Amino acid sequence: LSLEGTTEGAVPESKYDIGVRYDILKARLDAIRNDKYPTLTIEVPGDGESTVINDKSHLSVFRDMAKKRFPASMFEPAANKKKDLPEPHAPVRLGRTVGFDAMTAEIKALLQPFASKDQTRKPILNPHWNGAAGEAVATDGRRLAVMIGKKNAKPKKDDSGYPNYTQVVPGYKEGKVPNPSPADALAVKVDSARLTRKLIQALSIYKDVDKAAPTVKLWLTADGSLEVSTDVVDTGSYSSLREEGDGFLIGIYNPEYLMDALTFLRKTGNETPVMYASGRSFPMIMAGKSEYVVQMPLRLDDSGWHNDNHVEEYAKWKAAQEGSGKAEKAKPAEE
Repeated sequence: LSLEGTTEGAVPESKYDIGVRYDILKARLDAIRNDKYPTLTIEVPGDGESTVINDKSHLSVFRDMAKKRFPASMFEPAANKKKDLPEPHAPVRLGRTVGFDAMTAEIKALLQPFASKDQTRKPILNPHWNGAAGEAVATDGRRLAVMIGKKNAKPKKDDSGYPNYTQVVPGYKEGKVPNPSPADALAVKVDSARLTRKLIQALSIYKDVDKAAPTVKLWLTADGSLEVSTDVVDTGSYSSLREEGDGFLIGIYNPEYLMDALTFLRKTGNETPVMYASGRSFPMIMAGKSEYVVQMPLRLDDSGWHNDNHVEEYAKWKAAQEGSGKAEKAKPAEE
């Protein structure tokens, strides 16, 4: 607090006001110097600091003086001050049952790789929200991605004409992640990062191949790990198996599709999904906590679909491996 503005040449309100103000200020400043009053320091933007006696009346005087000198906008209550930046948007937390009751941009982005762009077919052409079942889905006919959510209490009527995707999900139960019986399907815990690395290596064989859809064989070893192999005529081959015969063939798949599935599950909090495989001709499921992907195997010859049973066949194959001692020494090739 200073006497600026009351020097010679200024026009005061009255001589009495100036005299009283001078005496009051002088007494207060003397008191401040003698530490008789508690004070606080107020920083005024662009105008330095001021020391003020910390009580209601003196702070009121300081405020009134400051209002005459600075714009009124500086004195708006904080609660009424407009925010310069919007509040950050809280991302949808996935990897668990989420409370979405409508399709959101985040969910659409996650499901988009599984939606067909072929308008001549009749799969789900875009990510679709099924409010009645509480599921967000997308499919291109060969793979299906599903996210389980909170059921919509008042679902809108679905006039989209989308196919009944539930028919291709083994053990489908509305609003639940599939969990086939151990008697019906092999259950394999998938190391997402490890399998992705192997798929990338397999895909590298196709980098110089024109117009050839990539394919990989997916193998299950006696110790429960997943391995990959591929062979391209006149180009090269790749196998993460140490020797031929060290793995049980789960099926033949498109490696890009498998990577899409692993990426989707990883982004929704499922680093180690469970793969359920019933047979080489049956849909394969990769299941997370509240999300899952269904993949159709590929058929590369005219032998037709096989009515095989992975549970029985793998048990026989594993017993043969252990009997021959191969299960003990078989280890996957170095990555």
